[in-house]
Amino acid sequence: MVLFREKGVRFIAISNGVDSTHSESNEFAPFLNIMNEWYVRDTGRKIKSVLRNKGMEGKHLTSNVIYGYKKDPEDNNHWLIDEEAAAVVKRIFQLIIEGNGPMQVARILSVEKIERPSYYLAKQGLGTCRGKCDMTRPYSWTATTITDLVSKPEYMGHTVNFRTFKESYKDKHSQYANAQNNYTCSTYSKAKGHFENKCSQHHVRTDVVRHLILTTLQYTASYIKEHEDEILEKVRRSNILKQEADTKALTKKITKSEKRVAELDHLIKRIYEDNVSGILTDKRFDMLSADYEKE
Repeated sequence: MVLFREKGVRFIAISNGVDSTHSESNEFAPFLNIMNEWYVRDTGRKIKSVLRNKGMEGKHLTSNVIYGYKKDPEDNNHWLIDEEAAAVVKRIFQLIIEGNGPMQVARILSVEKIERPSYYLAKQGLGTCRGKCDMTRPYSWTATTITDLVSKPEYMGHTVNFRTFKESYKDKHSQYANAQNNYTCSTYSKAKGHFENKCSQHHVRTDVVRHLILTTLQYTASYIKEHEDEILEKVRRSNILKQEADTKALTKKITKSEKRVAELDHLIKRIYEDNVSGILTDKRFDMLSADYEKE
């Protein structure tokens, strides 16, 4: 109220009977603010409790269905399989099983002109990127997209809730649960430290990274075991080629050095003859001779 009075603003709250021009109503205003604060906080607590109970019952809390599913028109808590997108999800998992990495899978899908998830959902007015999706690049799959997709427990039939939370109803931005188990993009971290806007904040969970590393190591070990003789032969050939290349380079270097030594011997002989004949002074001879000997 003091601020309104200082700025010459008249504040009126009809439902609460507050008028900044009447001092008697101003005295009660702080108590109204406190009660309103309590009411909002209590309402927020009740809403959070309802959502938690709903989530613990296995009902989906997210308003955005992940790629490969769609909401049941008769029950928003029930997801149905989106056959078109589900076929792509199955293909991605099959490519991973066959030993392709995220980058390889992304390249395959891009070449086959399969629409990426954000584009597929955005053109239907769905998804979290529907208002900011680059609609000019429908097939630009990335390794990050593949990694994020295959790491979702929902594709195993699980319901995942409580990924994010807010400490207070006043918070404008949510926090990730178990944020310590996420890897944050280094580009984002460095840019944030320099107050630059190079990319948005994104994470890769530790368990996802460990799973990808373990899967890659298992596949590599299995491949080596099954093709041991072939791999040993490739290694042997590679070593032979490397040795031949090293030998060739060394021979070339020796030949070049020997040629230069012969040139220096010839030059030293010439300056000696020039010095004896008086064409080259002793001082000049000593300087050139020292340089040639040093080389």
